[in-house]
Amino acid sequence: MAFLDDIERELEAGFAAGCVRPDEPDFFDQGYPWQEVSSVTDFERVVELLVDISVAAIRCDMTRIITFRANMAVSDALGKPVASYHQSDDVAGDWHDFAHDATEEENDHAHIVALNRWTVEKVFTRFLERLDVEESPGETFLDNSLVYWGGELSMSHYVLGMPTVLAGGAGGCLQTGYYCDYTNLDGDYANSIMPWGVLIPGVQHNRLLVTILQSMGLSPSEYEQDGQPGYGHTPFFSMPWKMPESVYDWNALGDPLPGIFVG
Repeated sequence: MAFLDDIERELEAGFAAGCVRPDEPDFFDQGYPWQEVSSVTDFERVVELLVDISVAAIRCDMTRIITFRANMAVSDALGKPVASYHQSDDVAGDWHDFAHDATEEENDHAHIVALNRWTVEKVFTRFLERLDVEESPGETFLDNSLVYWGGELSMSHYVLGMPTVLAGGAGGCLQTGYYCDYTNLDGDYANSIMPWGVLIPGVQHNRLLVTILQSMGLSPSEYEQDGQPGYGHTPFFSMPWKMPESVYDWNALGDPLPGIFVG
C-alpha cells in the first residue's frame, strides 16, 4: 500500500484541488512519421510512472503478465537528450534509420547504443528493481518472476544470433548468472554478410519459447498444436540465406534450452 501511495503522490503532484481549472496536461503526440514530444523530461517521467503502475499491478496480484513495447526512447549520444521514434528507415534520423546505418556511421552507432542503454536503464532495470522486494520470507517477486527482454531483429533484418536477456529465477526453474551462446560452431554452414559479420545458425528460437512456457508450469500438451512439437512458427524458412534444413536439430524442437532450464 505504501508503494501505491507513492505512485498516487507522484500523479497528484501539481494538481491540487481548487476552484480554478488546472492547465491542460501535456499531450505526447506519437504520430507518423515523427513528432517532437513537448518535453523529454516529462516523457521520461511518464515512462517511469507506467513502469511503477505495472509493477504495482503484479505486486497486488491484479495481473501476472506485463508487456512493454518500446517504440520510442531517448538518445543522448551527442550530449543532448532527444526523443527518437522507431518508425521506418525512410525517415532520416529516427531509431530505425540509426539501426540500419550503425555499422557504417559512427554517430548512428553512438545513437543506437544510447537508445538501447536508455531502454535498459529506464524500463528494464527499473522494472527489475521494483520487483526485487520481498514477496514471502526469503523470496522476492523477482525470484518468482521471469522477465524477458529481446528485440524483433538481431542486426539489420537478419534474425540469426538473436540477443536475449532473461532476468528473475522463475520460481527456481532457471539457472541464473550465465551467458549462453547457442551458436553451432561445429556445423558446416556459414554465410558471410559483411560488414555485419557471419551468419551461423544455432538452436531454434522456438526452444526459448518452450523454456519460458515450461518455466511457467505449462506442459507440452497445453501449448503444442496439431501434433507439432515446440511453440510458435515451426516450419523451416531459409530465405534468403539458402540454409540447408540440416543446420538445425529438429528432433529437439520441443525441448527447453540446455544449460539453464532446471524444471
